Amino acid sequence: WIRPGAGNSPVPAVPVSTSQTPLPEAVFDDRDLTGIDWARGLATVQGNEALYRRLLRRFGEQQGEFAVAYRAACAAADSEAAARLAHTVKGVAGNLGLTAIQQAAARLESASRSPVEPVEQEQALQAVEAALAPFLAQLETVLQETESALAPSRDQPPVAVLVDALRERLRQDDPEAMECFEALAAALPERDLDALRDAVFAFDSTAALRQLDRLFAVEDRP
Repeated sequence: WIRPGAGNSPVPAVPVSTSQTPLPEAVFDDRDLTGIDWARGLATVQGNEALYRRLLRRFGEQQGEFAVAYRAACAAADSEAAARLAHTVKGVAGNLGLTAIQQAAARLESASRSPVEPVEQEQALQAVEAALAPFLAQLETVLQETESALAPSRDQPPVAVLVDALRERLRQDDPEAMECFEALAAALPERDLDALRDAVFAFDSTAALRQLDRLFAVEDRP
């Protein structure tokens, strides 16, 4: 995600949560949260600590059942699905500075796409589990005391404005697209936005724009 330059078109202002409350000190300490390069992760979101904390929380929510999903794909002989799961973890972990998880997932993706013995693939999966499990447990402890700071604003503009704002952020590969999505999701709690959420939080602006256009077609705008 690269913040748009001065020459780009203006993006509609959206009153979303902009709390800059520092992350708990443990997030910046490898002794407490292992395998994380916090400087790299914060650089991805232009130093926005509240957004970084939200992305870490989202990563924890998405990947808690990673091993279960991966083994299910293998049991179904769906090597492509297994490889995609590993690729997603690798990419998001890399963007967030979770180096140990990224490296383990990269090896698992390679094993998923190559003709290797099942025991080798299982060992690669166990390596990802070994990196993920302690990190997710520590993450829950570190972040749970600050959840209230992440509540979205109750003062939201019309949904059409939120959709336009998110679309522009995505077109410009702006990391604040996550903030715009949170505002949109808060305004539409009854809508199924899971696919859009996954694309936005995976830093895949192309897929996110495709999902946004599918959900909010021009002729069916809120």
